[in-house]
Amino acid sequence: MPPMFWGLSFVAIRIGLESFAPFTLCAIRFFLAGFPLILLYKFPPLDWRRLVAYSIFIGVLQYGLMFWAIYLRLPAGMSSVLIQTQVYITIFLAWVIFRERVSLLQIAGFVISALGLLVIGYDYFGGAEAVGFILILLSALFWSAGNILLKTFRIQDFAGFIAWTSFLSSLPLFVLALSVEGPGQMLQQIQSASLRSWLALAFMALFATQLAFSLFSKMMLKLPAGKVMPFGTLVPVFGLGSNALFLGERLPTRVLWGALLVLAGLVVAVVISSLLRGLEQRSKREQA
Repeated sequence: MPPMFWGLSFVAIRIGLESFAPFTLCAIRFFLAGFPLILLYKFPPLDWRRLVAYSIFIGVLQYGLMFWAIYLRLPAGMSSVLIQTQVYITIFLAWVIFRERVSLLQIAGFVISALGLLVIGYDYFGGAEAVGFILILLSALFWSAGNILLKTFRIQDFAGFIAWTSFLSSLPLFVLALSVEGPGQMLQQIQSASLRSWLALAFMALFATQLAFSLFSKMMLKLPAGKVMPFGTLVPVFGLGSNALFLGERLPTRVLWGALLVLAGLVVAVVISSLLRGLEQRSKREQA
């Protein structure tokens, strides 16, 4: 379910950006995901410094940079592919910090996806979308940092955790939006926003943030990163499909081939690797 909501959210982001500047849109998204729900939940009994760090990594840096990249005309469907480089960064960081196993298939998948990124980057670095390309890769890096930090938490109430981290994310985002866009422009955006932009914001806040992140956080805490990441490979499938269906987004042939290479690498590194690891563990149990 989280991959479907996250994939569809790229359509919602594009629609939201029709009425809002990126940091204003991001700030309102997380504010609505957190308030008024924080009135129903106690502040999480966790180290507040790590909680604030997680909120900054995910809400401000991951999503702030991603919204900015799409605002700079990086295709929303392509963004859903490129953001999944977080899979490799998360697996690498989990190996370094938690000593989680990295297989040869995961390394092979990374190489295949890296080739895809080179193909995509060749096109984008020749045009105005180069900044967006770099921003979305930085966004993936901060998503991975948030994933690793998340694994150090002991969370009992996932809905309350997401509500509070969303609200905490919205505060620096509002400051950033005020600094970049100014209060007058922000107010004008809110007053003149279309109904479809508000509906897109509601979808992002309730489904792509509160519900999807609650489920994903629970999975990240209970399972190794290598078992959770297979679900991430579905995000670009929903992202590319929904953007083509609802927004009529079409990618140049070479960029599309690059995207397919990235997806192929993800399937090798995550899906096939996880299946083979499961079969290996099953075989060991049967022999025992």
